[in-house]
Amino acid sequence: MLDKHDRWIHYYTASLETAPLGAPRYDLKEALNKIEAEFKKDLCYKMVDRNTACIRVTDVRFKKDGSMAALLIQYSDSNAADPSFSHLKSGKLRQEPKLDGEGIAVSAHMVINLMPMPGKPLEFLMLLEDVPGIGKTRILPFLNAVLKKTMLRTFIDPATGKEGSCHPYLTMIHHTSNTLKKDLEDGELRFIEVSKSDTIADLDEPEKLIRSTNIVRVKVAPKLDGEEAVGLINRVRRMYSNKGFEHFKIIFKHEEGKIRTVDLSSARQDAAEALFGRMEFLKSVQPLPQCSDELNMAFVAQISDLK
Repeated sequence: MLDKHDRWIHYYTASLETAPLGAPRYDLKEALNKIEAEFKKDLCYKMVDRNTACIRVTDVRFKKDGSMAALLIQYSDSNAADPSFSHLKSGKLRQEPKLDGEGIAVSAHMVINLMPMPGKPLEFLMLLEDVPGIGKTRILPFLNAVLKKTMLRTFIDPATGKEGSCHPYLTMIHHTSNTLKKDLEDGELRFIEVSKSDTIADLDEPEKLIRSTNIVRVKVAPKLDGEEAVGLINRVRRMYSNKGFEHFKIIFKHEEGKIRTVDLSSARQDAAEALFGRMEFLKSVQPLPQCSDELNMAFVAQISDLK
């Protein structure tokens, strides 16, 4: 569950590349203008997961001086469980079932500094609100599909003299957390632990229900380097999430023998990024809902102040 005020912000380096390699470069501001144009036409969305979920841009704003862009990205999932509310004193439950065609929805603020990073004219700072269920793995393919659709062009390949087509694609490289980077360099990834809870019927008393917890501990080959460890973590998370496992833990051992455990929700698409990437804490001056269709500009201003 998301707190009304407390949020974490991911740090990315964003750049706009061109496919195929060697084709003319595209401008990031132009690409964002294309995304805004699709949004204004109510076309900036994509059905995913066999049409059971949808990701879309629900708001786009630019700073007047052109130095910053903000996007609000929404994800809704019709397969997500219906929410339940419990009265704090009585414990009485109230459930809100989804209506036909609806999905449980979350949204995340994205802020892009359109002034290049110092000494890197083609790289830009991107800040993304951390919201389980809507991370880089979902956002990046969606935005790139929009860019390919709206910015496909022809060009003459200087090497062959033949006409070809090209399009831009966005890249997002997560800034590394210094503390956790040191964990990888100085320590060792030992186990990946996944678990889920099931309700089962007692064989002798069919009317009696029992809660059972299934825990799987995956032992990791010794001395994986950072990139191998990150890849393994994400592969294991995806495999066991597809089998219904809900909880996900990473166990490190430092050189001095100290054990560190990091608990991650399997709802995250980018488990390794939440684990190893740089994130900064923000307390929003205004309460934030789980999902909105408009940018909270006070929160955008707070994000923009991060360095």
